[in-house]
Amino acid sequence: MSKENETKEPELNLETAFNNLVGVAREMKLSHKEHVILERSVQMVLESLRSALEQDEAQSKTKTAEAPSLPSDTSKRKKKGVKN
Repeated sequence: MSKENETKEPELNLETAFNNLVGVAREMKLSHKEHVILERSVQMVLESLRSALEQDEAQSKTKTAEAPSLPSDTSKRKKKGVKN
């Protein structure tokens, strides 16, 4: 593919990608049963991706919300051979 073709293509987002799949399914002239199976499959993948994204976002929020742990020895005693 040339650089000209790459720059003319719009950036994909989730909705566009999903609509592309639906368009391809329509063009393939699937039977009703095949179309239903494909639609259910795409929905399952979409739900799994959304669930994984939500879990990742929840984990990143908890990581940033947790206070950093202090070292076990927080005393200000001077150690031998260590100058402040």
